[in-house]
Amino acid sequence: MEQEHEMSLLKKNDYVAPCKDSGQAHQDTKQTPAAPRVDVYRLIAITVGLMCALQAALNISLGSALYVRVNNKTLTQEVNELMASFGLSSGCACGLTNRLEEGGNWKTAVHELKAQNQNLTKENDELKRKLTVLISEYHVMTAARDELKRLNLETKDVNKNLTQEKNDLKIQLKDLVLQHISLTEERDGLQTINSDIGANNKNLTDEREELEKKMKDFELQLNSLTEENNKLKMNNSRTEARVKNLTEEKDKLNRTLNDVEDKYKNTTVEKSELQRKLNDFVSLHNSLTVQRDDLKRKVADLEMKSKVLMEERDALQTMLNTSTSQKTALSTERDSLKRTNSAIEEKSKRLTSEKEDLSRRLNSCTSQKTALTAERDSLKRTNTDTQEKLTRLQSEFTKQRAELHSNTLQLIGLRREKDELQTKLTVFAAQEISLTKVKDELNQTITVMEAKSKSLTAERDEMMGSLKTCTSQKTALSTERDSLKRTNSAIEEKSKRLTSEKEDLSRRLNSCTSQKTALTAERDSLKRTNTDTQEKLTRLQSEFTKQRAELHSNTLQLIGLRREKDELQTKLTVFERYSKQSWTYFSGSFYYISTTKKSWRDSQYDCWGKGADLVIIDNKEENAFVRKFQKKLWIGLSDRLREGSWIWQDGTPLRTSFWYPGEPNNFRGTEEDCAETKYYDYENSWNDVECTNANFWMCEKKTGV
Repeated sequence: MEQEHEMSLLKKNDYVAPCKDSGQAHQDTKQTPAAPRVDVYRLIAITVGLMCALQAALNISLGSALYVRVNNKTLTQEVNELMASFGLSSGCACGLTNRLEEGGNWKTAVHELKAQNQNLTKENDELKRKLTVLISEYHVMTAARDELKRLNLETKDVNKNLTQEKNDLKIQLKDLVLQHISLTEERDGLQTINSDIGANNKNLTDEREELEKKMKDFELQLNSLTEENNKLKMNNSRTEARVKNLTEEKDKLNRTLNDVEDKYKNTTVEKSELQRKLNDFVSLHNSLTVQRDDLKRKVADLEMKSKVLMEERDALQTMLNTSTSQKTALSTERDSLKRTNSAIEEKSKRLTSEKEDLSRRLNSCTSQKTALTAERDSLKRTNTDTQEKLTRLQSEFTKQRAELHSNTLQLIGLRREKDELQTKLTVFAAQEISLTKVKDELNQTITVMEAKSKSLTAERDEMMGSLKTCTSQKTALSTERDSLKRTNSAIEEKSKRLTSEKEDLSRRLNSCTSQKTALTAERDSLKRTNTDTQEKLTRLQSEFTKQRAELHSNTLQLIGLRREKDELQTKLTVFERYSKQSWTYFSGSFYYISTTKKSWRDSQYDCWGKGADLVIIDNKEENAFVRKFQKKLWIGLSDRLREGSWIWQDGTPLRTSFWYPGEPNNFRGTEEDCAETKYYDYENSWNDVECTNANFWMCEKKTGV
């Protein structure tokens, strides 16, 4: 479509100029006033029109030839020769008119025009024939040019595709190198993991042997405890038999004693009463002493057992923690190996797919190579035919052939690079196979190690269960042994006590007769002693109650005094610290007065740096305290947030104020948003001023002291 459009524009331009020339010639012809020359003028106009048509045909053929090839010098020379042979140019009508006017004889001009008309007709036919030949040659040349362009474009496309494939193969080569490096690193990682698993396996084996040794020790202890338990049971049986015999003897003696006491019951009622009370106190004291000693002994035993059990518990807890950490480490390693195995399988699949893709690309390159070879042969044949038929296009064809040769060389270079890449790909495929074998071997080793680790973990868990069982059995046997020991000790103590009671009863029975005479005197003495003791007890109880109340009161006073002492000490410490820093105390707060001048904001920053705020004046006394320093001081009051709304730095609104009369006033329209103590000789001493002014300032730190 573009070629047809260009041809139409060229034809239109070629037609316009001759028509303008013919129109000009026609106007020049009309300027002749003679009427008889109308036919001549018509003949001249027709002749000029034919010449214009011939000129247009020549221009069309020239434009077509120029459009086919600008450098077609042969065709241009032929057209120029034709134009020169006919003496024609673009201004043919004007030249003819001039020659007619120069001749001056219209008949001669008519004959010449007729002769020229005949010649032009012949030449027109010849030119038409040549034009037809030129057009056919033009079509042949156009077809050949299009074929060469198509072949050139195809060669460029093939070259571009091969370049792209070369770049792709380079990228794939880089990827394969990176994958080779990553696989090597993974292999090293797997070998490291394998070494770690071997070390863990060795540690678990050592732990299993240690647990077996502990199991043997526990079994030996269990056997010894069992033998000791049997011995204690035998001793317990013998002791119970002795206790039974002693109990029977005691019962006999008690019955004998009861008989004797029944005989002297009437005379010893009061003495027995007092003696019973005394005996109750003594027995209570003795029983409490025995219970205390027993409890001390039990506490010591329990502390010893608790210490031993805590040591055993700590040892077992340590073992349990170690086993738990090892189990967690094994689980983590197992999960890591699973993830590593999955990643290796995915990479292997990806490498296999890439290898198949490269094989397909290699086959495609081979087929393209065959097609390019066939196209190259066809191009050579076409080139030979075109060179024989179109000698005028020799230079262009030579250029195309040179370009084709360059593309062929590039194609050969690309094929060579492709072969090198294919060789590297083969090497990497072999390395991949070797790495895959190493990976499989490592996976098998990991599987074996995991199985060993699982079996060792199961053995460890089984031995831990046996250890717990032995520990529980040991604890039960220890408890039973301790219970039997306590029972044996109690029986022995009971036997000793019964023996002593029997001997005591024997002595009492022997001395009962001798004591009968002294009972009356002893009774009277005991009555008197009892009365005195009761009075002393009552007096001592009242004194004890009074002293206890006094002690409680003194204790409360002591606590209060200590609290006051601590508070005073705290206050003293605070006073000393702030006094050293030039702070002044007043009504529960410390105040600091600066020695330099700053703006209101910088003053606030300084107070914040000291852990305080600009002073907040709450009452008349505090205002008088601030005024006594006789200085212009910044205070922590401002209306910077909202004009006319004065608030303190802690966010509380202003309730009690001491403004000087007429203040605050924003004097002369300035932004006086901060407060100062200016008129300190008066109670109402406050003044509003610009916050950027430089003033002394007072910081306040509330301590609650």
